[in-house]
Amino acid sequence: MAIAFRNRSAGFSWGFAAVWLTLLAAATYVFVRDGPPAGYSGPIVIGILALFWAGGIGLAAFVMSKPCLFVSVGPDARVRATWRYPHKVVSKQFDAASVRPAAVVEAEDDEGNPYFYARVRTLGTDFFDLAEGHTRSLCESACDQFNAALPKR
Repeated sequence: MAIAFRNRSAGFSWGFAAVWLTLLAAATYVFVRDGPPAGYSGPIVIGILALFWAGGIGLAAFVMSKPCLFVSVGPDARVRATWRYPHKVVSKQFDAASVRPAAVVEAEDDEGNPYFYARVRTLGTDFFDLAEGHTRSLCESACDQFNAALPKR
């Protein structure tokens, strides 16, 4: 029986960027259709819109580099990892012998709070995060499940 893990933390970022760009497109359409709001000059509104578009394009580029991850450990001692980006899918297979046991990695978020990853490293340079979040026990549980699914060495 295969055991599966899903790390969809990038999905929120994708949704946020989509909403941001949709609202920005709507605001731009209203500006083109109606002109600048009363009391504001056109060049200033264009400059503000350009600034928001630059931020929106930067946000889109950033979130498109963040994948959602699906990992399965099959009874055939193979670990299959699939990284799903908004624009592509990357899949890799690893022999269980080339995968190190999962371990909890502690980091800090942008506000200095502890943030945890259930990280799996391969014998090469690849790694993937089975789970992540502010709860250490969630990541420890994911590590325990993954390590139990690997064949004993």
